[in-house]
Order: sequence, then C-alpha cells, then structure tokens
Amino acid sequence: MKHLKYYIMAVAVLVLTVTGCDKGPDGYEVDGSGTVIEALGPNPVLRGADMNIVGQHVDRVTSVIFPSGIEIGSSDFKDVTSGSFKVTVPMDAVPGYVKVVYKGGSYESKTAISYTEPFEVTSISPTDKALVMGDEVTVKGEYLNNITSIGFVNGVVVDSTDFISQSRYEIVFPIARGAVSGKIYVADVNGNQAYSDEDLTITQPSIVSVSPTTVRPGDVVTITGTLLDQIDKVTFSGASAITVSDFTSVTKTTIKVTVPSDIHDGPVSITTAAAAVLESSEDMTVKVPSGLAITPETRYKAGLNVVISGTDLDLVTGVDFGSVSSDFTYSDSKIKAVIPETATDGKLTLSTAAGKSVDTQEITLAKPVISSFSPSSVVAGDKFDLIGEDLDLVKSATLDGVDIPFETVSASKLTLTTSAVHATGKVALKCANGVTVTSDNDMTITYNSIVIVNSLTSSASVGDYVTMTGSKFNMIESIYFGTVKVTDYSKREDNEMIFKIPDSVEGGTYNIKFVLTTGDEETCPSSIDVKGAVTTVNIFSGSTDLGTGWSTVVNLAWQNLFNDMPQGSQLYVEYETTNDDSYSQVKLMRGSDWAVLTSVTDVNAWGCIDVAKGSTKVTYALNTQDVNDLVAAGLVVSGYSVKITKVYYTYPNTSK
Repeated sequence: MKHLKYYIMAVAVLVLTVTGCDKGPDGYEVDGSGTVIEALGPNPVLRGADMNIVGQHVDRVTSVIFPSGIEIGSSDFKDVTSGSFKVTVPMDAVPGYVKVVYKGGSYESKTAISYTEPFEVTSISPTDKALVMGDEVTVKGEYLNNITSIGFVNGVVVDSTDFISQSRYEIVFPIARGAVSGKIYVADVNGNQAYSDEDLTITQPSIVSVSPTTVRPGDVVTITGTLLDQIDKVTFSGASAITVSDFTSVTKTTIKVTVPSDIHDGPVSITTAAAAVLESSEDMTVKVPSGLAITPETRYKAGLNVVISGTDLDLVTGVDFGSVSSDFTYSDSKIKAVIPETATDGKLTLSTAAGKSVDTQEITLAKPVISSFSPSSVVAGDKFDLIGEDLDLVKSATLDGVDIPFETVSASKLTLTTSAVHATGKVALKCANGVTVTSDNDMTITYNSIVIVNSLTSSASVGDYVTMTGSKFNMIESIYFGTVKVTDYSKREDNEMIFKIPDSVEGGTYNIKFVLTTGDEETCPSSIDVKGAVTTVNIFSGSTDLGTGWSTVVNLAWQNLFNDMPQGSQLYVEYETTNDDSYSQVKLMRGSDWAVLTSVTDVNAWGCIDVAKGSTKVTYALNTQDVNDLVAAGLVVSGYSVKITKVYYTYPNTSK
C-alpha cells in the first residue's frame, strides 16, 4: 500500500460548461441556473493525488473522465459542495483533456492535464535501534531519484548533495546534526513531500556533571556528558550565551568553557543543535571576596582613603559606604576607596558583577570638634574665629539656630561673620553627611545699634500686615520700604510692631529702613520678600561705561537671566549720559544674533535709541517675540556716551 503526503504547487485551469445563452467569462455562454466549471487543478498534478474542481452547482456533476477514458463516478468524489469537490487522479491516467459530465451535458477542459511522478516511501531502516549523528539510514520506495532533500520533524534537512547514494528505489543518507526522533519526509524540487510510516529513534545529548561548581570569572569549567559535539551554546545563569566557536575545547564527552564575568549563582544550561535546552543538576556558586580587613590609609575621614585587603578582591565592581558609592582602585591585591563626603559610620559593602556582595567591619568617621571661640564676645556685625579639629568637613553653621556665614581658614579654624539678626547662643556645625556637632559654650553677641530686630515676617504681599519683634522700637519714628513710608500701624510697642506694607511698594526684597527719633537712620538686618502689585526682577546693577568706540557692551546673553520672564513684561534700562557730545545712544539687542528688539521702534537707521543729555531711563513694553527671544538667549546692551547702571523688568502680580 502506498503512503503519500505532499504539497502541490497549483495552476488553475479555466473551463466552463455551456448550457444556455448568457455571456460568461471570456465570452463563454453559460446558463446562470446551470452548472458552471470555473477551474480545475493543480496542473501538473501528482497521480494518486486529489484534483480540485471549482464552479457553480458542481454538486450536479455525475462523473469526471480522465484520459484515456478512465471515468470516476460521483460516488467517489470527496468534499462535495455546490461550489467545489475533489476527485482522485488515477495512477494510470495519461496526459490529455479532462471531461466533466453533469446532468444535461458535459464539458471538456481547454488545457491538457499533465503529471508529476508519484514518488512514495515504502520503508525506512534501521528503526530497531537508537541512532546518532552520522549514522546511515536507508529509505526505500518509488521514484526516489526525483528526491532533492530529506527532512526531520523539527525542520532539520539533509540536502541531496549529502546523500551517500540515490537511485529510483533507494536513498542512503546520514543522520544530520540536530535531527530528532520521529517520522522523516522526502521532498522533490517542487516541494512535494511524502512521509514515512515508521519513526526513527535518534539519541540526544545529555549532561552528566559539571566541575568545578565553585568558580570565579576566568576559570575553566568542564561539562561532561554524551554527544556534546552536538551542543551549540553553553549558558551560565545570568550571563550571555557562549557559542560553540568560543568553547575552549569540545569532544563527544566533554566541553570546556571559560566562566564569563557576569555569571550569577545557578545551574549551567546547554542548548543542543536540535534547540533543546538541558540544565545541569548542580548549581554553580560564584566566589565573593573573603578574609576582609579594612584600615585607614591615614584616618577615617571624608576625602581620605580606606585600604581593604582580602582574597578575590579583583572581583569587586562597586564599593559603597552605606548607600553612597565610592571611587576605588585595585592594585597589589588591595582596594583603595575614597571616603565620600556624605558617608556615615558603619560597614562598607563590596559588590561583584555576579550580583553578590559582602560587608566589611564597621568604621567610625571623623567629625568636627569645637574647642573654643576667639574672641568669645563680639558686637553684631563683627567676625569671630571658631577653633577646633576637622573643621574642613563643615558645610553650614548656625548661631542660636540662625544661619551664619563662614569661611574655612583651615581644618582647625573657621571665621564666622555675625549680623544684627544673630543673638547669643550655641554654634552648631553641620557636615555633608548630615552629622551636626554643637558647641558646649555660648558665643556672646552684643549690639551697637539702638533698634534690635529679633524676628520679622519673611514674605508678604502689598497690603498685608507684617509683624516685627525685638527691642527699642520706641526709638523708631518711621519705617520705609525703599523710599515708600509706612503709614498704617495696628500695633506699636517697644518690643513688637505690626504694620501694613503700602500699596505703592514694588515687588522685591527689602531691608527696611528705620528713621529714629534722634534723626539717625538704621537698616534692619532681616530682609522681607514683598510681592507687589508689580513684580520687579533685577537683571543687572553696576556701572559700565560704554564709551564712544562701540566696543564695550553689557552682555546679559546666554546666562539664563530671563528664564522666568512672563509675557506682558516691561523692560527698563537705566543709564547716565557721560559727556558733552551732541548726542548719546542706547541699543537693545537679543543675545542670539544681536538683532534689535522688535518692540523698540523709536530707533534711527542704525537701530539705536537717541537719548537726551541728562535723561536716565528707557522703558519698553515687550511683545511676545521679544519675550521669547530674551528667555531663549538673553539681552545685549550697547551704546554711545552712556554709562549703564541698571537693567530690570517688571510684570503685573496677577495674584494681587
């Protein structure tokens, strides 16, 4: 009995029945209610295979006649519907025309049918034993001389060029690398296939052992097993696959591979040529540094080095002081790591590329020590020295809880500058790691000013009431924000005042001025941020003489000075005219290309603003383009016979 399975490349053959007078495809006359044969195929077709006949009302077909005269009745048709059916091509059919017979008539194909040779597989051997790569297999059958390849169920193919022998009735071929157990198929040049009834049994590789199992990157591991010459790659847990071209060596029973740097703990897997993945029963354990000892290179202090000794330290890829990473070097079997500024007391953690870590013993870091003040008492506004140890670690300082500026003179001395906001109290020093040390003794502050302000509201809007506490307030005759006098008080006492910020105060930061009953003036050391009806943003204050050579400019470009400028802003440039020339000029340009601002329209032919002798300021309401240009690239001011003293902009305070 023949056993065939194949795929046929189809070529449709158009045929039509003629049973009426309607015009059909290509001018054929068809009966719309009769039988229409639209196509049959494939052509050529394999003898013994099915031919498809497609059309309309083909369930009325009674027989199909193959040349020469071989008639197949409708009882042998397959998968019959009104639109199609199949009929098996007889083995002894010859080339020629196919006739389709239906109730009331018949039609013969316009194209002659032809055939491909009906190759088949009758047996394969050996099937009574397990085979390995290279073993010979014999296939017996018919028309095997037309076979161009033999395939296995997993897609591995043996090309005819690798056949050991081939004839019409027999093929001998070797088991291919990566082939698996199961049926095989033979195929011709057109892709037609015929499968075997029997299965081949093909032995696959296996892992027996892995050694050593405790490793470090760079070690060579030996995998033992069977058929290991059919392995395509080896993969260590967490690492990239090692392909066969990178094996140290390979035989049927052993594979040697070098352990990669990114290996993690876990099993080893091998991938066979058949794409099967096999995993070792043993886990690989990656070594970590051990026998650790840590010592300071000089002292345990931020910025200095620690020295770590032990074994396998070359595996270390990271050194952390708590949660803070450190720069480190490895040489002479030791690690030197820099103590970061933000490091705190505790253990160091060494990490490896394998995702493993190990801790050292704990260390205690140096902290600032406060020994004394010199002098121990100063007038507010004066400086004093703080004497101690490791003071170069200090990042900020407070006096009686109030921030105080300082200069680091050396590791043993800080110079702190007081102001009228400071009062007698303890000095606290804070390091980058958050550690704070506080003096045992108070630093004494005295005052030369009459009015002492201990506290003042730090931020308010025009029209708000603010509170100020301190002493000697009875000596205050009046209070000014710049040139604007305070007129509304809800409380005036010697140690507390509550007053309203006048509506005419522009937004900005102020150190308010006190006019005393004696006529003297004092400035409050505490500042207050005022959000005015109009907010003022100062960009430049100084005195830049632009001269008469056009070579000097006030360059306010590319410094992000206008980043927060909103639409609707007004630009101001203040200046002094500097000589008796007949004219002075100011030119306002965007920083990107020094083109004149488009909002500045009162310019001469050279883009300059002619300003009168003795005038002091120009101002322009900026359009959308100019605001965008200033935000992006800033401003450049040039001119002739002027000295630029101030550049600022204002915008409405919409919250007021």
